[in-house]
Amino acid sequence: MKWIECKLLRILADTTDRLGNEIKKTELERNIKARLTRWTSEDVNIYGRDLTNSSRKLITPNKVSLSNKAIQIEDTMYKVVKEEDYVRFRVAVIEEWGIWQNSV
Repeated sequence: MKWIECKLLRILADTTDRLGNEIKKTELERNIKARLTRWTSEDVNIYGRDLTNSSRKLITPNKVSLSNKAIQIEDTMYKVVKEEDYVRFRVAVIEEWGIWQNSV
């Protein structure tokens, strides 16, 4: 696996309009390096198939807070669901938040 360049976005608004459509407003906080990892069979046993089917794990060497943040990798947006700190890295569980063209 190699490190990829991602955009860390601060979520300003995550609401719905009268018709139930999502309104997503974000602003660029900074660029970070990260790795997307695969789920192991042990992860599937711990977290369950519901979580592992619809989400991925992201590893960053940065000790930057990922709460209330979104990650943009190419044209796909991910919302941070859960994050954990380890000695050298931060691991976040992210789920797809939609595909945006030319978002940031």
